[in-house]
Amino acid sequence: MPVRLFAIVLSAVLLVGCEESFDPFEDAEARFSIQGYLDVSADTQYVRVSELQQSAFADPEVNATITLDDLNQGTSVTLRDSVFTYENGARLHNFWTAAPIAASTSYRITAAAPDGASASATFRTPNEIPAPELESGISLASSPDNPPMSQALTIFEVDKVADLQIRYELANPNTTLQLSYTDQLTRAPHGRLTLAFNAYADVQEALTGSVGTVCPGLRRAEIVLATTTSEWPDFQLFDIEELVLPSSETNNVEGGLGFVGGILTLGTEWDALRGVFSLNQAGCNG
Repeated sequence: MPVRLFAIVLSAVLLVGCEESFDPFEDAEARFSIQGYLDVSADTQYVRVSELQQSAFADPEVNATITLDDLNQGTSVTLRDSVFTYENGARLHNFWTAAPIAASTSYRITAAAPDGASASATFRTPNEIPAPELESGISLASSPDNPPMSQALTIFEVDKVADLQIRYELANPNTTLQLSYTDQLTRAPHGRLTLAFNAYADVQEALTGSVGTVCPGLRRAEIVLATTTSEWPDFQLFDIEELVLPSSETNNVEGGLGFVGGILTLGTEWDALRGVFSLNQAGCNG
């Protein structure tokens, strides 16, 4: 089943209307906020639509029709409304569709009110890419006294990365860590993106703030990669504040406020990291 990095239902605390001092538009006729992304790998898409002058806590109806146009095929679907209730009491409208989303395709999402007011965002989905190349660092010389200290990951044929995380399911302690490596990626020749890191040291530091103070084991590791297009702004997928309150540079909703983009998520298990952790743990305990 395709991996979705996280649901598009974002925090409501910073929505327009919660802070009277925030006025993103001089144009008082702008009515809609549209926020979210389409994931080529997901079976259901969610995009949040709000009316800018309404309170997030009153659960007002969004008086608009939300449509998604495939600009390559010339087809259109109407999204269905659903209401999500958040821990802070806000009730927000997330419009959804189960229509398949294609890679390398241009889309337009539009919120249109009966009185003619509208807002829309046009964007592209990324290309399909091959699975990342993984190097565990384990060699014939590896042992508890000489454990692998460096791992590497190479991503091919990618325009841009919205997020790269590794999910570590640990033993001793029995917990799960999800660490982001997006900021550590470097662009290599021929357009490849590379990452060099020390998985065991990263987990130790995440657990205690320093290396060598714990000796964790690993049950399972999964790489979760979200690729995107060059139009995606320079914020990561998890930068909630940027998605909720986009700046003039990141806002791509014509006639409204927000950001809508396209991503493709890949989930890849990294079985060899269990061996990396086993050797490091044995050396650490020894």
